[in-house]
Amino acid sequence: MSTPLSLRKTAALFRAMSHPCRLRLLIALAEGQVCDVNTMVELCGRPQPYVSQQLGILRRSGLVLGSAQGQRVCYRLASKQIEDILRAAGVLSPELTIHLSL
Repeated sequence: MSTPLSLRKTAALFRAMSHPCRLRLLIALAEGQVCDVNTMVELCGRPQPYVSQQLGILRRSGLVLGSAQGQRVCYRLASKQIEDILRAAGVLSPELTIHLSL
């Protein structure tokens, strides 16, 4: 049985995913289209500070992880479960499978 705390955490996760820009970023990460902020800016067509703000929300929600690679930060989905949620929502191809290195 779900506890009130687990229900609040799940609701927060879905709230973070529900923004169109953040959802597009998650889909692109799951599809392996992007890794760094500059590519995400091009993909979203939004200014870099806006995209960085959206990535911050995704990071704080535990949906994405960032790792420094030289002067840039490369992002990836935090877990395969995020990909599974996107697939269940019908926004990812069933054939697409990413490999997460944890």
